[in-house]
Amino acid sequence: TQYPSLTIQTRVFCDGKLLSESSPTAISLNGQTDMMRIGAGGSLNLGAGLSPGEYVLQITVRDTLAKEKQQTRTQFLQFRIVE
Repeated sequence: TQYPSLTIQTRVFCDGKLLSESSPTAISLNGQTDMMRIGAGGSLNLGAGLSPGEYVLQITVRDTLAKEKQQTRTQFLQFRIVE
């Protein structure tokens, strides 16, 4: 088939230290019409215990059916928690 097999994983860092990491989760392709622009969404609960400061959210998507050099894409989002 020409359908990818996608998983998504998130990580949260502060000062270079890993604070949380999700398990890889499959991305549903149900209802997708454009395999070049696959839509996905979700939520992330940071909890109440995070101190004010600078954080980085890392989002990694893997296609296990793609060629090795094209399997993984990662994006980073910087954010700040204030009092």
